[in-house]
Amino acid sequence: MPNDGRWAAALPDLLNDFSALLRDALHLMRDLGGVDSCSD
Repeated sequence: MPNDGRWAAALPDLLNDFSALLRDALHLMRDLGGVDSCSD
């Protein structure tokens, strides 16, 4: 990775995107019966 400010500026957006994708995946798994509130 280049050592410049572009990565640091992009990280908050990437973290938000990753969090949303993870949340969507867990919701889908719950809907399909593969996860519950006690285990994933």
